[in-house]
Amino acid sequence: MKGYPVSAETREKIRSARMIDSWNRGKTKENDLRVASNALSIKKTFICGRKVWNKGLTKYTDERVARNALNVSKAKKGKPLSQKCIRATQCALHYRPNKQEVRLGNLLDELYPNKYKYSGDGSTIIGHYCPDFSSISEKKVVDLFGTYWHKLSEVYPRLKGFKKYGFSCLIIWDCELDNRDMVANKVREFTEGNPTIDQIYAWVKCPRIRKEIAKLEW
Repeated sequence: MKGYPVSAETREKIRSARMIDSWNRGKTKENDLRVASNALSIKKTFICGRKVWNKGLTKYTDERVARNALNVSKAKKGKPLSQKCIRATQCALHYRPNKQEVRLGNLLDELYPNKYKYSGDGSTIIGHYCPDFSSISEKKVVDLFGTYWHKLSEVYPRLKGFKKYGFSCLIIWDCELDNRDMVANKVREFTEGNPTIDQIYAWVKCPRIRKEIAKLEW
């Protein structure tokens, strides 16, 4: 121990303990049955370092599992999350913008200084929606959609959801950020104009999303 005096007797005990060969030294689960058995037991008991309390249990055999399943079922039956719950979730997951959101935020600040504020941390909740960037005074919000996480089918419901509360929403796809001039033009048209939902929908330039739109039009 650093800075703590150790007696000669203690040092000798430590040295003697280190000289004793461990029973599993040099053995692996491939060449030793006991090691393989222990490894399998650990694998079954732990996932990501945490013990799984409900391993092998179902709502029919365990009261706690049944109670949790009932609570989840009630929550999913069309009951929207409260603003308090949404704010807490967003604050925990997005307390600061990611790299793509930083890129978009820098562009928004360059075009319209201090107009759009980062709100993906839950600081602004509109109805049951949490926009990434918002301008409350202008009643306009900007969302950044990652093509890995979001689908085309999410666009219309989100645009209409914000419209219900009097807000216009512009959706920028992450793959569009490489074309800075194109994104800047979209932001200008959105901020300085009053585009309809159909117009905003038509502004999508992301190649993968455009393919999905083409399939729907076909």
